[in-house]
Amino acid sequence: MANKRVADILARTYFSGGEGKSVADSTEVTVQGRYFNLNTPLVVLNVVLVCLLIIGWRSGILFHRAHKTNSIVHSQEIRVNPSSVPVSIAFDFSNPNSGATIEYYLNLEGVDASRFSSLAFDVRFSSGENHSIRVDFVNQFREVGEVGIPSLGTKWKEVVIPLSEVNKITSWNDVRQIGFILDEWNVSVPKGTMYIDNIRFIEGT
Repeated sequence: MANKRVADILARTYFSGGEGKSVADSTEVTVQGRYFNLNTPLVVLNVVLVCLLIIGWRSGILFHRAHKTNSIVHSQEIRVNPSSVPVSIAFDFSNPNSGATIEYYLNLEGVDASRFSSLAFDVRFSSGENHSIRVDFVNQFREVGEVGIPSLGTKWKEVVIPLSEVNKITSWNDVRQIGFILDEWNVSVPKGTMYIDNIRFIEGT
């Protein structure tokens, strides 16, 4: 009998971890411990994956996102307006001190127009019809090409000048200036204002 009691005490001590707990209690602690140890790394891993997905989405590495294009420069055209308002060129050929020619040159500081085929802009006059103007191009070699534009009036008109039709310009890699020129004999009224807007190099005609 004494030996049986000793054996029972040793068995309980061995299976309870020496802390007076039963076998059932010891098993529950072990299961809970394993459950905790297995899920903690999973939670951390999920957080890391979510962070990586967010970074990948925002950077465009994992997902393709359409980027907003700048309204000033993109693959189809390059705008060279100095501001968001039309260029205003006043003339008064009735004034003997004004001279016979009014010139306005837009300084571009070197624009690579070699990949574009045309210059386009919108133009109108404050009064009168059947005006004509000249458009000059100046490149880095100081070559000057000139094109005449007829039949301009008080309504906005889009003008498209193919660069291939501009004589005397051998390189479009570095355009320095675009000039808009009024001559006294090419306007139908002696006094007024010419407005030019939306000046841009474009692909196509």
